[in-house]
Amino acid sequence: PTQGPGLIFVTLPVAFGQMPFGGLIALIFFVLAAIAALTSSISLLEIIVSWLEEKVRWPRIVSAGAVGLACFALGIATVLSFNAWSDVRPLAGTGLLESATLFDLKDFIATKVCLPIGGLMIAIFVAFILPRPITQDELGLGDGAFALWRLLVAGAAIPATIGVLLISVGLI
Repeated sequence: PTQGPGLIFVTLPVAFGQMPFGGLIALIFFVLAAIAALTSSISLLEIIVSWLEEKVRWPRIVSAGAVGLACFALGIATVLSFNAWSDVRPLAGTGLLESATLFDLKDFIATKVCLPIGGLMIAIFVAFILPRPITQDELGLGDGAFALWRLLVAGAAIPATIGVLLISVGLI
């Protein structure tokens, strides 16, 4: 496997096993990968925890616990899709992603739906909502280069490319 969980959990351990001091390097790599995953997870959970605190008025400890527990349960379901639940196909018989496991389904939603739509929303925000002087200053572009950049982001390349991505996965 050259991508996905097979790369990190199948191919890399074999590669580390063939290196001098591979066990030590693998230990360091996987500890750092776990720290990166944990810190990323905490920052992502903060959005939902803050919303629950502000809108639902839950105490922070309750919000953090509920969101953390929900994410843990979803994570366990994903892990089980590699073994005990490997035969579970949530969309079997629908014609769309029929053979997808829970992991495959979550992967599809995250990479093929959320990332392109999020990219399109960021492009729209930067091109139309964020004030021009702020954007131009952050990019460090002159008027001509900024006009070309804005044309590509708002009117041509980015929306068209994201549209092609969404069409290619069958969402449009």
